Amino acid sequence: VLSSLRYDAEVDRVLMLLDTMAERGVAPDLISYNTALSACQRAADWDAHERVRERMLADGLYGDVFTYATLVSVCERCGRPEAAFRVRDEFEDHGVEANTYVYNALISVCRMAAAGL
Repeated sequence: VLSSLRYDAEVDRVLMLLDTMAERGVAPDLISYNTALSACQRAADWDAHERVRERMLADGLYGDVFTYATLVSVCERCGRPEAAFRVRDEFEDHGVEANTYVYNALISVCRMAAAGL
């Protein structure tokens, strides 16, 4: 269900499902959180992204390379290029290596910043 909502960028419903999972004793896992972050990216919803990321960290989940790429894409869609490079530094500090998707997202952020978007 989370995955289908991600494609529709229905961030409020995604967050509600994360709450429902927790209420029913089902701990959201990294896939759940990555899906929620992807919905935030599609909706360009910075505030929701911050709420999801805070919950994820509170649950003791840091993230993987998919999380990394998605967070950089959230920064791009929300017009926050400086945050994208903070994400890069943060993940590198935690030993998560960038892949092609991450580098492509960072290149896109640089293009956006250069264009003044």
